[in-house]
Amino acid sequence: MIRPTILSCAAVLAFTVAASAQIPPPAHVNGFAVVDSGGDLIRGKNATAAMHLDLGIYEVDFSTSVKKCVFTATKGRPDSNGSNVAGFVTVAGRGGTDTGVYIKTFDAKGMSVDVGFHLNVRC
Repeated sequence: MIRPTILSCAAVLAFTVAASAQIPPPAHVNGFAVVDSGGDLIRGKNATAAMHLDLGIYEVDFSTSVKKCVFTATKGRPDSNGSNVAGFVTVAGRGGTDTGVYIKTFDAKGMSVDVGFHLNVRC
């Protein structure tokens, strides 16, 4: 009685391992976007579009879902020269789409301002 149970468990394990080997891993979109103050996507990885929605408000879209990812951003120039004045950026997933990130940019006093930024996405 023990031998058939062991063989049965071994068969189930072999089937489970074979089935899981055929399931592709989830798509991950590790990427970034460099966006200028007008909302143009200057460069990026897996970023497909950027747009300026309102004063200090932007959306950046990626090639796959970023719904369960981590977003970080900082004010930054689209080129590699010079520096920005003090300020900060907030980020969140974009409501209504799994591929978008919502960005707000502020000056040092907390007032909305149009400014370029660098966005990093890690999943």
